[in-house]
Amino acid sequence: MSNLSWKGKTAFAMALSLYGYITFCLFWPYNPMTIHSIKIVNSGNVVYAGDNLIYEISYTKAKEYQVLLLSRQLIDGYVVTLAPVMGTSLPIGSHKKRIVVDIPKSSATGTYYMHLATTYRINPLRTITVSADSDRFSIQRRDKGQSIYCP
Repeated sequence: MSNLSWKGKTAFAMALSLYGYITFCLFWPYNPMTIHSIKIVNSGNVVYAGDNLIYEISYTKAKEYQVLLLSRQLIDGYVVTLAPVMGTSLPIGSHKKRIVVDIPKSSATGTYYMHLATTYRINPLRTITVSADSDRFSIQRRDKGQSIYCP
């Protein structure tokens, strides 16, 4: 290193700094949000196809990061993907928030759980996904099992 000119030493220091920054961005243990629970609020844990699912999320959020995507899926043998939400923002701190989402009319009856996943952009090199599952709930039909035909 003593053989290098000041230009070589400067270039070496810059490369070492860049390596340190990239390592920090990729491997630092970020925790954008902790989801404590997702509770289904509908009475008797029963939701009807075509109606609203009401759930309450309990979380702690320490810092504001850019939300790329919030996805919700109903899972019971197969997956019903609900409309994704782009760029949502929950306030910083420990909170409980009640959220209403529409259940598709074409949903089959059965016992489901909701999988919620939020993807955050932490820095230009890294995204982190925080996910949680709700308790099980039942989806039933009001039309007594009549099939839905969509031509």
